[in-house]
Amino acid sequence: MICVFGPGKAQTTIPSQPATAIKHCHIQEETVEEFTRNGIDPLTVSLYQMDLDRILFLLRSYLRTRLQKIEKYMFHIQKATELWNRLSKQEQNFAKRSIEDIEQHFEQSVLSKLPDRYKSHLKQSVTSEEDDMEPLLDTYVICRSKRFLGAFQLDERQLFYS
Repeated sequence: MICVFGPGKAQTTIPSQPATAIKHCHIQEETVEEFTRNGIDPLTVSLYQMDLDRILFLLRSYLRTRLQKIEKYMFHIQKATELWNRLSKQEQNFAKRSIEDIEQHFEQSVLSKLPDRYKSHLKQSVTSEEDDMEPLLDTYVICRSKRFLGAFQLDERQLFYS
């Protein structure tokens, strides 16, 4: 059985900045340009270019996923100082603008027309003590068996069938 409870789209942890990958891209770009100028074998240049393209693809994918997580959990990230400090200045500005835009949109479209006790953009219901916009940290990303396992129990609460 394969269970992955870590790096994936459902993981809410925001790691540090991808500075190493960016530095590697700059070095790789310089290498490709230098090889092209010096007339190095086109196959070698092509391999270096393919490696650069692969790194850029992964970096774009990582940054896209990071922005999606920031957008999805912006209220929670803003409350948690530790998470907020992990963001770059540009990401903090993005989160601030997103929060302001959402607040303004909710206020203009719905909240201004509701009674006072329903006017919070953070609370999901009147009975909520605080906001309900925190991520679910105990959800799995992938759980798949390679072969039939029959009935099995991961914890005390649920019985699973493969």
